[in-house]
Amino acid sequence: MLYYLSKKAQDLFPQADNALVISLLEQARKLYGTSAAEKILFLHFQEKTKEYAARVKGETVLDRVKWLVRLRDKEGHVATLETEPVLRIVERHHPSGALFEIFPEAAAMEREMIQKVLGVPVRREIRPESKTYECSFFFA
Repeated sequence: MLYYLSKKAQDLFPQADNALVISLLEQARKLYGTSAAEKILFLHFQEKTKEYAARVKGETVLDRVKWLVRLRDKEGHVATLETEPVLRIVERHHPSGALFEIFPEAAAMEREMIQKVLGVPVRREIRPESKTYECSFFFA
C-alpha cells in the first residue's frame, strides 16, 4: 500500500520555516525595492544548485535522477522516481509550498536548478486538479 498526503494534511509536515522566510522576503521588498526578494531567491537557488551538483553523481541521466530523488526525499519532498511511461520525479509534498505560492518566480528557479544539476532540459508540472499535492519533473 502507498499513502499520500491530502491537501489538508500538507500543513502537518515540515514547512521549512515558511512564515519567517516569507516575512524576511517581504521586508526586503519594502526596504530595497520590488526585485529584492527575487534577487535573494536567485542567490538561494544558486547555492542550492552548487550543493546538489556536489552530491549528485552518475554517468547517465537516470543515475543522476536517482541521486536527486534521494536528496529531495530527505529534504521532505516525499519524492519518488517513476520510469514508466516516462522518466519523472514525483513530489507529493513541498516544504516551501507557502513560499512558492507568494513568490511564484521560485518555481522557475527550482526548475532551472534541477535542469543545471542534471544537465538535461526539465519541465515542471503541478496537478492542480488532484486531491493531493503532486509536482512532477519531466526530463528530455
